[in-house]
Amino acid sequence: MLDYLKSTASSFEGTTTIRIEPLWQLLLATLAPVWPARLTLNGEPLGDVWPCCALATSLDQQGITRVEGDDYVPFHKLSQWLCYSLIQPMEEVAGWKVEGWKTLMTGLPEASTTITTLSFHCVNNNYSLL
Repeated sequence: MLDYLKSTASSFEGTTTIRIEPLWQLLLATLAPVWPARLTLNGEPLGDVWPCCALATSLDQQGITRVEGDDYVPFHKLSQWLCYSLIQPMEEVAGWKVEGWKTLMTGLPEASTTITTLSFHCVNNNYSLL
């Protein structure tokens, strides 16, 4: 995992910097088979993702052409806990700088910082930002 992340990193004045997105994508792709497959999209288990009837109603009321999964909302709480748990040793032990997590990750109830949601879309086990 660290070798892959280092391959995505930049280095400046001896500091290795990685973005949160490659770490998050790696965790979701690696852990996807572990989570219960309540919902799937294009044959891929989505894990901690749930349909939102309020979102579906809103899309219908706006007359938006619907596609499968457009009313799904990702939470991925356990994956986020693992991600947060990996950031600290990467920064404190490896000396890397991890960028983007304070603005892209969801604030968990246990966290003291309020941050916004990072949502991903999965196609053929490739995760991308929405």
